[in-house]
Amino acid sequence: MTAVIEVIQKKNRRFWGWFTIVAFAMFVLFSVFSYRDTAAHPGLRPGRPLPELTTTTVAGEELALVEAAAGRAVIMIVSPTCDICSSDMMEIVEVFESSAMDEYERPEDILWLILQSEGMPRSVFMEAYRRGMELGIGIAMVAVEEGRNLGITRVPVTVALRPDGTIASVSYPRETSERR
Repeated sequence: MTAVIEVIQKKNRRFWGWFTIVAFAMFVLFSVFSYRDTAAHPGLRPGRPLPELTTTTVAGEELALVEAAAGRAVIMIVSPTCDICSSDMMEIVEVFESSAMDEYERPEDILWLILQSEGMPRSVFMEAYRRGMELGIGIAMVAVEEGRNLGITRVPVTVALRPDGTIASVSYPRETSERR
C-alpha cells in the first residue's frame, strides 16, 4: 500500500515540477512580448519624444504633433464632451485674461489637443475654445482613437514638455474623487 502511495506522490511531484516549468516559461514569454509592445508603442511617457501623430489645425492643415507642439511648454489633452475639460479650459482663459497666470508665462506656451468625438460639444467648451484661440493658445485636433493609441485613459491630461520637446511629465490634474 505504501508503495502505491509513493508512486502516486512521485507522479504528482513530476506533474507539478513540469507545470511550474511551463508556467514560468509562459510568464517569461509574456513579459518579453509585453516589453516589445511597450517599446514599439511608447505613447506618452516621460523622457521620450512626442509620439508620431498627425493632428489637424483650426485652419484644416495637417501637422505632426511634434510640429504643433514646437515651442510650447505644455499640452493639455481635452475632449469637447467633457465638463471638467471645459471648466479647466475656461479657468485658464480667465486667468490669462486677468493677467494672473504664474505657471505658464504666455498663452502661446499651451497647446490644447482636442480629441474629436461624435458627441455634442459643451457650450462652455465652445466659449473657452473661441476665447483661447483669440488669446493665442495653440489648438490641434485628433480623433478619439488616436488618444487611445497614446495611452490616454481619461481627460483632461496635462503633458509638460522640456525645452527640447521631450516629455517631462504626464499628469491627470483632477483626482478621481473630484470627478464624482
